[in-house]
Amino acid sequence: MTMRPYGNPHLDAMLERVEHELSRPGKPRAASLQDSRMFLMRLLAEFMHAPFGMDVADAGVRETLFVLRRRLEQAQTAEELRSLVGEVRRLTTAFSTIAQNRAMAERIAELEAKVDSLAQPQDPGTGNSDDNLVTVEKLKEKRVLFAVMPFHEDFSDVWVGGIQRAATGTGLTPIRIDMISKSSAITDDIVSVIDLAEIVVVDVTRNNPNVMFEFGFALARRKPHVVISQSAEFLTFDIKDIRTVLYRNCWKGIEDLHKELQRFIRGTVGEKKKKKAKR
Repeated sequence: MTMRPYGNPHLDAMLERVEHELSRPGKPRAASLQDSRMFLMRLLAEFMHAPFGMDVADAGVRETLFVLRRRLEQAQTAEELRSLVGEVRRLTTAFSTIAQNRAMAERIAELEAKVDSLAQPQDPGTGNSDDNLVTVEKLKEKRVLFAVMPFHEDFSDVWVGGIQRAATGTGLTPIRIDMISKSSAITDDIVSVIDLAEIVVVDVTRNNPNVMFEFGFALARRKPHVVISQSAEFLTFDIKDIRTVLYRNCWKGIEDLHKELQRFIRGTVGEKKKKKAKR
């Protein structure tokens, strides 16, 4: 039977039973020694063909496996086999770690591809079409998440990988004030978009004055909101008691932020539905 030789709880239990059998007091039966040897030999053969993220053609890996195989063939006592069981268990742990690291690298590459696709600029041929302009009037037809944050490029991953993904993944349209086609004074646009928004996400990192100005409007309009920040030091005394998600501006931090925001959005939307149902 083919068995994945790493990250397999069933295999770990089998190795433990073999080790226990070889540790019993008294002289073990020859059949028991032979069964243990054959089990370990089959396991090493699986290692030679398993896609665990390391090339077994590598000289060091192959040499390790061949040395273990030769020692198994020559082992005559329970003590020698028990020692080899311990080495095989350590080998499965090492390969499991390699496999996990490979899975993490693939996940990061997948996230990078998603963020790159979201960040692709519009086709210049359609960029000036009226259908692509964001206006307050058009937002009235949508469920809006309004993001209040600095527009600096340092926050592009926060916007694309964290806030945009959280919004679109929960059926909301993510909007920043710099996306609005100005048809009136910017202050009027800010008020209008906040009035339309179901949820407001506010990034207070660096205490940007424009961010605090827009946040003030959201508070005045009593909009459901969540504050996000890269450090607690940016939480001034008047907002330190507001629900806050602290995040790191790195791949894992952005992924964690995305999950936290989705959780908040789903909870907030769920509460609104409950209140409407009671009316």
